[in-house]
Amino acid sequence: MRPQGPEILLCTEGAGLIARAEGGGSSSGTWRLARGDSAFVSAACGPYSLSGSGRIYLAQSGLGAKAGS
Repeated sequence: MRPQGPEILLCTEGAGLIARAEGGGSSSGTWRLARGDSAFVSAACGPYSLSGSGRIYLAQSGLGAKAGS
């Protein structure tokens, strides 16, 4: 995934991993999200991936959205 703007990830069940790609911004790394955890992803984060058996919701801003879409 490549954020187009700020994002919030919310884990509501199970667990998942956020993995930031090598060369994706200032550092790479992996973070675990368990049930009830959330994470803020800045637009400058660069590409990242989600994996695991959890349910993770993604909230994004409406930046760049066209009216009526």
